[in-house]
Amino acid sequence: MIGALVAMALALCVIGVGAIAMVTGVVSEKAGDGCVLIACAAGTLVGSRIAVRRRKKNALFTAAGVATMVAMVLAVSGVLFYGEVSVGRCFVVGGACLCGGGLAGVIGGGEGSKRRV
Repeated sequence: MIGALVAMALALCVIGVGAIAMVTGVVSEKAGDGCVLIACAAGTLVGSRIAVRRRKKNALFTAAGVATMVAMVLAVSGVLFYGEVSVGRCFVVGGACLCGGGLAGVIGGGEGSKRRV
């Protein structure tokens, strides 16, 4: 649960920084979609890494669970705030979240069995 909260907080911070950069004119408005995808992937990577460190077994499933929670919260909040959100956009955001979580699951696997030589 802590991993999902960290992932959402980081994703929202990155989205906020991207929005401020667009408003001030540092980046163009076309970069908005990319900013959201990067925020989802980075937030989920960090949050899933925290969750995997806390629970060593089944690292990939733990990271995928965090990624799914983040993707669902973002999809539901998009529907609540904007009224209509295309299904394709939800799938793209979900894919970005799953990529970040999957990477954390692959990187942060358990220590494995110790070999005796």
